[in-house]
Amino acid sequence: MTTRPRVRWAWGFVALLAAAVTLFLLLGVRVGSCTDYATGAGECSSGPLGGTPGAAGTAIVGAGVVALSVRRTLRR
Repeated sequence: MTTRPRVRWAWGFVALLAAAVTLFLLLGVRVGSCTDYATGAGECSSGPLGGTPGAAGTAIVGAGVVALSVRRTLRR
């Protein structure tokens, strides 16, 4: 008779926490600037805190941590 593998819930919690922190950093932390023109309407722009390279790095590191944590959660 075989036994079911034991799920390691602490690593599952780490995966959920890493996913939440990564999403917060990608979507919640933004910088922006506005420029007003005397002759017309102004314009505003916003983007991720570290720019596009910072967002890509954050996404890659976050996805890696989540993947490793899920793997450890489900490992036999």
